[in-house]
Amino acid sequence: MTIFAATTSMFSVVKNWRNGGDERILSEFFGAMKKSIFQKILINFIFILFFIVVYEDLTLMTSIQSSLLFL
Repeated sequence: MTIFAATTSMFSVVKNWRNGGDERILSEFFGAMKKSIFQKILINFIFILFFIVVYEDLTLMTSIQSSLLFL
């Protein structure tokens, strides 16, 4: 559920770290995580829904294709 949110928060910490920011990694990570958690989770749900639709579409296409080969 929070893979996308954790990944974007990690990138935020690495960006701040490379720009000479503090070395308080955990506090920066959780601060970036809290900043827009609902938006990040919504984007995660959209990606999951997209991949479910693509998977179901491919499953349906292969079943139709296999039944057409039988004919």
